[in-house]
Amino acid sequence: DVREIARLQGATVVDVGCSSVAPVHSNCINTLQVDGIHLTEIVGIQEKIEFKSIDSRLDVTRGGVRLQAIEKYSGGLPGYLKRFELVQNYMLSNQFHNNSSFNTSPYRYHRLQLLEVKEVGAGNDRSIPSYRFEYEDTSLPERLSRARDFWGYYNGKSSNQSLIPASLPTNLNFYTGGGDRTADANYSKAGVLEKITYPTGGHTFFEYEGHERAFDTPIQEVQSNISGAS
Repeated sequence: DVREIARLQGATVVDVGCSSVAPVHSNCINTLQVDGIHLTEIVGIQEKIEFKSIDSRLDVTRGGVRLQAIEKYSGGLPGYLKRFELVQNYMLSNQFHNNSSFNTSPYRYHRLQLLEVKEVGAGNDRSIPSYRFEYEDTSLPERLSRARDFWGYYNGKSSNQSLIPASLPTNLNFYTGGGDRTADANYSKAGVLEKITYPTGGHTFFEYEGHERAFDTPIQEVQSNISGAS
């Protein structure tokens, strides 16, 4: 009977935004901020796994942690038997250099990437080669960008002023002033994982292709008029 205990750090929720007595015609933004729970250790009868995290995160508004290492302990022996270290970096938005909110809202322009996982043996043995990860190098826009296709992927249409599509395959004049939500494979693959290199020297390449869509039957518009109440 293997009994395990998972220990978590606590969470708090802070609701910052509109006043409950705000005037009917006022404008405000309601923001829900969550300091999420994260795993710190798993304890079994003979073994223990510890998750080492640090508090600094540039890609979240508050309360985020970044997993730095995972350590395995066994049988009450001093020191870890095995440790995995995570090497990370941030992918910067292609809009950070000309936007005044880069310093005030850095989470909108940073995306955390895992670059390498290093295995460290007992006694700080670092002779084992690491796992390495490589990504497609097209930069993504800021987090709140409207340059998205119908599936939510980046499409390079940075001039979009709305997420409501201007046109649909069944209606080319769907919404005046809407955004271009068409897909563009040159942009939708921005930042995706392309290659993993293993400690053995082997590697895996990942190849992506865009979504396909078909509209054999036009979408019918439905209109309804509701009057009165019962």
